[in-house]
Amino acid sequence: MEMATEHILKPGYDFGDEFDFGFNVILDALATWLPGNGGRLPS
Repeated sequence: MEMATEHILKPGYDFGDEFDFGFNVILDALATWLPGNGGRLPS
């Protein structure tokens, strides 16, 4: 509840931007577990 009232409901918050950032963090972390490509996702 505090997260919603103090951050998400304020003007200027963009869920799309926040989602993309968080999703990329997760994908980068998972990529480090991939064998044979130095931990990088294919371009």
